[in-house]
Amino acid sequence: MLIGNRTAASEWVKWEIQETIRQGKGLLGIRLKDSQGAIPAGIPQNAVGGWDPAKFASWLEWAYQQSQHR
Repeated sequence: MLIGNRTAASEWVKWEIQETIRQGKGLLGIRLKDSQGAIPAGIPQNAVGGWDPAKFASWLEWAYQQSQHR
């Protein structure tokens, strides 16, 4: 999930997170470049990274692996 300055306040984002958890999928938050918004409730602190496209593939793999351990 991309995290911007107002993402945490969105009802759609809250629903997306709840549905992702319900389905047992991995959660990953990526902060948009230069954003300072709050991390939406439900996304673990250790599952949020900054805007670093070189790391995106490894983060997606990490999120997938997390979903396999639930």
